[in-house]
Amino acid sequence: MSTSLPASMERKFSVKLRYRLFKEARLSNELLFSALPSKEDLWSLSQKGVDVYSFPVRTFLGEHLDLANLNADVVVWMDNVALLKLYSFDHWWKSIGKKTRNMVRKAERQGVIVEILTEYSDEIAEGLWRIYNETPIRQDRWFKGYGKPKEYFKRWKPPNPNEAEVLGAFWRGQLIGFLTLVYGDKVAMISQILSMIKHFDKAPNNALIAKAVKRCCERGMEFLIYARMGNHPSLDKFKESNGFVKYLLPRCYVPLTRRGFISLKLKLYGYPQDRAPEALKKLLIPAYNALSRKLRL
Repeated sequence: MSTSLPASMERKFSVKLRYRLFKEARLSNELLFSALPSKEDLWSLSQKGVDVYSFPVRTFLGEHLDLANLNADVVVWMDNVALLKLYSFDHWWKSIGKKTRNMVRKAERQGVIVEILTEYSDEIAEGLWRIYNETPIRQDRWFKGYGKPKEYFKRWKPPNPNEAEVLGAFWRGQLIGFLTLVYGDKVAMISQILSMIKHFDKAPNNALIAKAVKRCCERGMEFLIYARMGNHPSLDKFKESNGFVKYLLPRCYVPLTRRGFISLKLKLYGYPQDRAPEALKKLLIPAYNALSRKLRL
């Protein structure tokens, strides 16, 4: 049941303090590679002071949970991902709506060209800096990447192409948007997509998604993941228009210490926003957005 990773990638766990009460660990690339734990994994994490190990069961790839390998106190919570099943680029193109296809065509007519960023240049660093620092507000919320200095982007370098690719959207030779694709076993993930708002009329994000789908199909990926769905209405609509669906999958929480056991008994797991009824979310999301802008959350 242990994860099989390529030799170039280490098995790393990220640990966060949840609710200031307990330490929760997750495999850093848990959706790209199997995060089903071995008994050795759980023992090692417990020795490092981790209270709870959390992992998804990628049922879309045929994974299943073997409770016999875990203790009886495991908690199962239904998580979700924005998932796109890949067959071929032509299949995807025919499956999306006419409006979305027209947006991709519009980007082409406007002269937007999407290329894989394979090497560093001062122009790329300058373009990334402009994109990040165009506005402090995105999707009605405070943009945490705003304010990064130019020196930060001068350290940027292309990722290992076996593990990830960065797609750049160019208009008249200027970088106006980018998308980062990370690859795993039969599944790829969009880890970030960002474009300049003043160029939204040229539909760079639609062009980037189309190129991402094409690259995934060329590389034999079976699924493409674009984060989660359900708590960001405008972004969810964009995902749906590009063929992504809200796919429910089990997320397991394994207590490794007494503190972890108590935390799970108190139901301190999952995402608090997911527990809110949809009618209440319509009130809470605008309130959270306003709070985010004011407090820079």
